[in-house]
Amino acid sequence: MKRKNVVFTTLTSFALAAAMFSSTVPVHADGALSQTAFMEQLKQSNYQFDEAVVVEVTSMLELNQKASISNVTFVDKGIQNAHVVWINGEVTLNNVTIQAEETSKSGLYVGAGADLSVNDLTISHNSAKGAPIIANRNAKADFNGKLDLTLSEGSWYGINVDSGAKVDLSDADLVVKTHDNNKTQSALCIDDSDANTVVMPKDSTLSTVATEDGQLAYVNADDLGDFIMAKKDKDVTEVVLNSDITLTSPLYLQEGMTIKGNGHAFKGSEALGKENVVTAMAKDEVVVLDDVQIVTTEFNKSGLHVYGGNVTANDLVIDNTKTAGGAAVVLNGGTLETSNATFLLGDNSWGAVNVDNRSGVEPKLTIADSVKVEAPEGKSTSLFYVDEDKADAIDLNDTVDIKADTTMTVNGDTFTLGEDGEIIPHIMITIAAVVDGKVVDLSDVVDPSELSVEALKGYVFSEADLEELSAIAKDLDFEGHVFQGFFLDQEGTKALKANEAINEDTTIYMIWNKKATITPVDPTTPQDKPQTPNTTPSAPNTGDTTTAGAYALLALLSLGLAGTIALKKKLN
Repeated sequence: MKRKNVVFTTLTSFALAAAMFSSTVPVHADGALSQTAFMEQLKQSNYQFDEAVVVEVTSMLELNQKASISNVTFVDKGIQNAHVVWINGEVTLNNVTIQAEETSKSGLYVGAGADLSVNDLTISHNSAKGAPIIANRNAKADFNGKLDLTLSEGSWYGINVDSGAKVDLSDADLVVKTHDNNKTQSALCIDDSDANTVVMPKDSTLSTVATEDGQLAYVNADDLGDFIMAKKDKDVTEVVLNSDITLTSPLYLQEGMTIKGNGHAFKGSEALGKENVVTAMAKDEVVVLDDVQIVTTEFNKSGLHVYGGNVTANDLVIDNTKTAGGAAVVLNGGTLETSNATFLLGDNSWGAVNVDNRSGVEPKLTIADSVKVEAPEGKSTSLFYVDEDKADAIDLNDTVDIKADTTMTVNGDTFTLGEDGEIIPHIMITIAAVVDGKVVDLSDVVDPSELSVEALKGYVFSEADLEELSAIAKDLDFEGHVFQGFFLDQEGTKALKANEAINEDTTIYMIWNKKATITPVDPTTPQDKPQTPNTTPSAPNTGDTTTAGAYALLALLSLGLAGTIALKKKLN
């Protein structure tokens, strides 16, 4: 009696395959193994399979016990509404390819009881639903080497992690090719980031998008702008940039969210055209930009456009040095609050912030802490301005609020806004050491750059400041010399006095002179010819006392150090 070849149309397990087939198994005419033949050979080889073959899978292939499979391509041949490969045992896959077609679901499903180890995996997901990989139900999966996933228009994402699964991608080279017609595809999606553990690849540049429903998506740089806008209905709460993002169309922020830039930039492009790079439109919510840069090209207009929305920006940098014409920022109604902002302008820039109300919402600009404007010589360095046709409609005195003590730097010149609104220039105060009339190099004990500090014009030293400075300076030990004090000239003729304003860049000289010595003379002893004293200044002793004294002096004088006493209290 001849045995008929059987084609499975339901789930195939190891046990079923072993029971129904002997060692004589069908091989397809093109050389590919049938699903049944593969299962039989896997069993006969004690579940160690390392033959380079193509396996035609007609029903979901379940691997539910310890097995090692190498050099196999699993091809979906008409699977209906099921995964191509289901792992729920201890399985190792080496150099495996999975092709999922239109009527199946996911390419690889890692479920309850699975302990999967993968080295080099490629999945082409041509299905209308599902994903190349789903890890679920407390499964464990460790991916290494190449992990190359191609999505179709119907794919949900590259990898989905849910229900307590643990996925380690730290040694994986993850590449996810999304489909141009699906704007919501991410490389990886975690459904509940608090309940699932994912270790991302080392040096991953995927940015993250968190939504109100608890999902955390890892998104390719090329997809991020479209992804944020497409997820509007999911209520995006936070975006974290892990690389620069080049936008091929404008990014419209229509809901409140926090974007953490980590110093990375949204960059315009030729494809974006003569548009603004980022536009904030959330009227009832706030968009927070933390450490974000926005860069225009010669094809784009402004970097940031606030159109009736509300933006709070910390450490914002707008690079408008290349532009088709526009301001760094257009505040077209709504609010913009900046802290430590930088505006870089170019030949075609119109200014830093253009204040307007064409959106129908009144504008409000608040500037705090510091702001810097840089522009080419001879070009506008306006921090804010109103178009001529809006000059009567917008009162900048009411619209712009620059907080007291805000530091403003315009092309390298620094000013501070006083309590009464007065703009106070900054000056530099430099400390130098003079021994026997010559300036001494202190670089062995002090970084020279630390001896220059920035202060407000009109800065004064109090009596207490001078006493404290003198006490610290005396710890600098120039052998055989006596400290004379602080002076405003190298010759020591103009002493630094308390309560006298310093209104320009100034060097303060610490002066030491040689000790005077008197030696008794015996009139009966012939005298040698008088010795000419050595007038070359000697460096200070570099023992503990001298070094400690030098750095104590820096702590007192330098605005950048935690121990600031004298100057910083004046600046604050």
